Amino acid sequence: MQYEGLPFVGHRRLRNFLAHWYEQGSPLNLLDASPEAPSLDEDAGEINEEAIFLKDYFQSQEKAFHILLNFVSEVSIHLNYWLDWTTPIHRRPRWAHQWARKLWRSYLALLGRRRPLAQPERAAAEFARLSEDLCRLLAFIQITSFDLLSSELGSLEARTEALRRSLAGLKWQTRVAAITAARLSPGGTAMVPRRSMRHSWLGSMGSETALSEQVAALSERSGGCGPEEEPSTRYPGRDQLRESDLTFQVLVESLNRYIWESGQLSHWRKWWPVYGLAFLGVLVGAWRWRLGEREVRHGLVQHSAEVWRQFLNEWILLPFQQLWEALLLPGPKEELRVQLRDLRAEEEALERMVTSFARFARAESTFAVKGKEGVEDAALPELYFEWSMTNPISNVVTGHLAESCMVQSQKLKVLLYASLYSIDAVMMQLKWDFLMAGVMPTTLLCGCVSWIISSSRRRRQLESRRKMVRALAELDRFLNRNMAFLSPRRVNELPQMEGAVGTVPLKSLLSQALGLDEDPELPSNGLASGLDSSIDLDKVGAALCHLDTLCRMASRIRLEDADWRAFRRDILDLTSPELSVAEKLHVIATMRHTYHVFDLRL
Repeated sequence: MQYEGLPFVGHRRLRNFLAHWYEQGSPLNLLDASPEAPSLDEDAGEINEEAIFLKDYFQSQEKAFHILLNFVSEVSIHLNYWLDWTTPIHRRPRWAHQWARKLWRSYLALLGRRRPLAQPERAAAEFARLSEDLCRLLAFIQITSFDLLSSELGSLEARTEALRRSLAGLKWQTRVAAITAARLSPGGTAMVPRRSMRHSWLGSMGSETALSEQVAALSERSGGCGPEEEPSTRYPGRDQLRESDLTFQVLVESLNRYIWESGQLSHWRKWWPVYGLAFLGVLVGAWRWRLGEREVRHGLVQHSAEVWRQFLNEWILLPFQQLWEALLLPGPKEELRVQLRDLRAEEEALERMVTSFARFARAESTFAVKGKEGVEDAALPELYFEWSMTNPISNVVTGHLAESCMVQSQKLKVLLYASLYSIDAVMMQLKWDFLMAGVMPTTLLCGCVSWIISSSRRRRQLESRRKMVRALAELDRFLNRNMAFLSPRRVNELPQMEGAVGTVPLKSLLSQALGLDEDPELPSNGLASGLDSSIDLDKVGAALCHLDTLCRMASRIRLEDADWRAFRRDILDLTSPELSVAEKLHVIATMRHTYHVFDLRL
C-alpha cells in the first residue's frame, strides 16, 4: 500500500545508493535479497549482508518517520483543543457563551477530564512540549538519513564511516525515543522541564525500569531469540536495529496512553451518556408498547412490512413500470380510441347528406317556412323536422322526415366522434402527466440526495484545497523567517572537534534534540554554538509537518497520475536538506502556478 503522506526518501536514490554499495549486484536484485541468500565468497557475503542491513535500516527509519508524522499531526489537534480553552471568548452574546462553556466544562469533568480542565494552560504547555520533542526527533531522522545517502562510498574507510554513522544515529534516536516514552509514562517526568533532567537519559530509575520491562515484553512477544539461540544474522547492528524498533513501539504505546488520558475526548467517549440515555429510552418505549409479547411484535413487523411494501409498489415500482411500458413497450391501440381520419370521413359524409337533403327540402312546395331562402343548408334538417311534427305520418310517407332524422343522426355521430377525439387527446396528455407525477417524488428524492452528496464532496474538496493553500503559505512563511537556520549544509559538514570521532555531530544533534545541556562525554569547545547557527531541528520538524499536510490533502484531491508524480518530486525537493532556501522558495512559487488545486477560483 502506497503511503499517502510525506514521502521519506526517493526509492530511486535508495536503490542507487545500495547498488553503489554493492557494485557487483543489480539494484533490483539487491533490494529483493534476503539474509539467507547464498554468497559467492566471504567478502561478497559480508558486503551483501551490510547492504541488506542498510536496506532494513532505511525501512525502519521510514516506518519511524511516518509514525512520528502521524503523532505530530494528532498532537497538534489536541494542542489546538486545549489552546481554545485558554483563549478569551470573543463571540456574542458573551454571557450565553460563558454559561454554555461552564456547562460543557462540568460535563467533561464528569467524563474524567477534571485535571486538564482545572489547568488548561498546563495541558496546552505539555502538548506543546511534546510536539517540539517529536518534531526534533522527526527532523533528526530525516537529516541523518539524507546525510547517509549523500555519503561517499569510494573507499573502504568511507563505507566504514557510513556504517558507523548509521549505528550512531540508531543509538541516539533510540535514546531520544526512550526519554520521550519515559516522560510520558505514569511514573515519568512529563511535567518536569527538559533542562531540569540534566544528563539522565531516562529521568528516573522507576521510569527506566518500567521502560526496560516494556521493551523486554515486546521482545518476547515479537519472538526474539533467546540466549541459547543463534542470531539470525552475523552483523551486530541487527540487535541495535531491533532495539530501536522495540523502543519506538514503546513510544507509540506511551503516546497513545498519554493522548487517551489527557487529550481531547473522542466522539464515543464524549457522547456515550447521550447514547446510553437514548438506548434506555428505546427500552422504555418497547416496554410501553408491550413489545415483549410475541403477538405484538409479529403484528408490528407485519404492519411495518405492509406499509413498506405498499410504499415501494405505489411510489417506486409501479410508476417506473408504467413509464417503462409507455416509453419502450407500447401496447395495441384501444377500440374506443377515435382517429383523426375517421372524424374527417364522418364530417365529409355529413356534408354530402346535408347538401342532398337541402336540395330536396328547397324543392318541396309544401315545406313553407318563413325565410326559408335565407337559411343555411345545415339548419334545414332541424327546421324540416320541426315543421313535420304537425303531421308526422304523412311526412314520413310522402315527405323527407326520415331523411331529416338520418341527417341529424349523422350530425350527432360527428359530434360524438369529435368529443371522443378531444377526450382521447386530453387523456393521452393527462396519462403522461400522471406518469411523470408518479416518478417525480422518487426522482426528486434521488436528485436531492445526489445534490447533497456532490455538494458535500465539493465542500470537502474546497476545504482540503484551502488547507493545502494554508499549509503552503505556512511553509513559505517558515522558510522566509528561518533562512538563517536552514542552510543546506549536511551533518557531516558541521564543525568537527579536534581529536573527536566522526559520530560527534550526531551526538551533538541529539543532545540538542533532547533539550539537555552539553553531553558530559564530549569536550566543550563551542560546538553547540556552531550547531545552533547551522540548523534548528524544531523548525525543520515543523516544516516537515506542513509538507505532510500538503501530501495528505493532495491525496484526497485525487490528482492525475502525471501531476501526482510531479507533486511528489516537488515535495521530495522541499524535504531535502541539500537544497538552499532560495531553491525551495522557487519550488513553492512553481507549485502555486502549476497545480490547479492552489487556485481557489476554479
